[in-house]
Amino acid sequence: MDKILKLAIGKTDSAETFLSTTKNLNLFIEKDKVTNILRGETSGFAVRVVKDGKFGFSYGNDFSDNGINSVIETASKVSKFGDDIPKGFSFPSKKGSTPVKNTFDPKIAEISEPEALEIAKRFTSALKEKGVDIAFGRLKFTSFSYTVSNSTGLEKTENGTFVLFYSNLVKKHEGRIIEYEPMERFRMLSQFSPEKIANESINFIQSSLNPKTVDVGKYPVIISPKVMAELFATTLGEALSGNTVLMKATPYFDKLGKQVASKEFTLYDDGTYPAGVATTGIDQEGTASQKTPLIQNGILKNFIFDSKYGAKAGKKTTGNGRRGGISYDEYFIFNPTVTNTNIVVQAGKLPLEKIIAETKKGLLLEKVAWPRGSSANGVFSLEIRNAFAIKNGELAEPVRWGNVVGSVYEAIKKITGISKETFISSPFPTGLTEAAVLPYIKFDNMDVVAKAS
Repeated sequence: MDKILKLAIGKTDSAETFLSTTKNLNLFIEKDKVTNILRGETSGFAVRVVKDGKFGFSYGNDFSDNGINSVIETASKVSKFGDDIPKGFSFPSKKGSTPVKNTFDPKIAEISEPEALEIAKRFTSALKEKGVDIAFGRLKFTSFSYTVSNSTGLEKTENGTFVLFYSNLVKKHEGRIIEYEPMERFRMLSQFSPEKIANESINFIQSSLNPKTVDVGKYPVIISPKVMAELFATTLGEALSGNTVLMKATPYFDKLGKQVASKEFTLYDDGTYPAGVATTGIDQEGTASQKTPLIQNGILKNFIFDSKYGAKAGKKTTGNGRRGGISYDEYFIFNPTVTNTNIVVQAGKLPLEKIIAETKKGLLLEKVAWPRGSSANGVFSLEIRNAFAIKNGELAEPVRWGNVVGSVYEAIKKITGISKETFISSPFPTGLTEAAVLPYIKFDNMDVVAKAS
């Protein structure tokens, strides 16, 4: 039992401590050159307590006796105004964690600056050969470790790594600026290929030259995994979370066991997916991660919970107690709450090429400006940035200047094709939450409208 926990238990009814350390190596790229290199390390701790039937929480990064006692005292004091402890709640006590694969890479954790510079150079060289400029880019190597301990005797540690690449690419063409913004985040260095990302970006830019105005109307739209990752996270991800269900702030709160999507649609929350961006052996309460079926063959099966909201609902935690944050460095400043891990849609049987071939008139939507929707009703409006018309089963000209509008909750009832290809993606550059493993999905009878002037 760690020192902080011992002190916290002595002043409260029960307690939990969370300690995290993060190390980063950042390379910033402008106009094809690395302009800055920054190394950083951040450590901190959080204390969550139960006192007189209420929760208290505080955090800090001063590990001196005074610093530790100050955080414990603050957690104890704010418990007077904290949430009530739900009946049946206790801090997680189950021993062990779920074995997971490809989430920690010593090559990332121990990478040197010359090695990182060489990786950046491989990307910039490939782009420069094709006349594509990097307006801004960032290459980031991260290793992290967190330990959860609590008064039940639980003590577990998780280690992980990430490599993140983001850039804004521009190419001048006939007086216009063509932009493309690749963002890739992986757990293992072997997953990351600068040449592949560069070539895919170049091909995408080249194929998007001279776009035409998209046809308005109702017809099938095939949406890419990168668009759906953020769209699903902000709609289905939140709508199937236990806290949202308990507030009845989701149309699914009374739909368990009912048909809510096409029979072809199966959705999981999977914190164990190999090399998944949000994969961990334990969540950030110390519960072993798991694969939870949410929608199976269109039938709503489960919701996700952490220990607090699980107790409120009379359910067990599903290992979804995560600490959200604006960066990996600051896990410790957040209280755990119900959050998605990897949102996984079960792959279909047909390749994307075949799904396109079976589409007489449609749209292949690859990138949009704001791929978000409302968790309350699923409504979205996707401004087309990169898309291609489908005519007689073949990809035709690039198109823009329009929006695809609708509701995710209605769209998943109109699925007519799911590709067998799936892609690991994360719509956000940071954190251990809201990642995805998705195929291309064809939605029938979608509304494509003109862009408002």
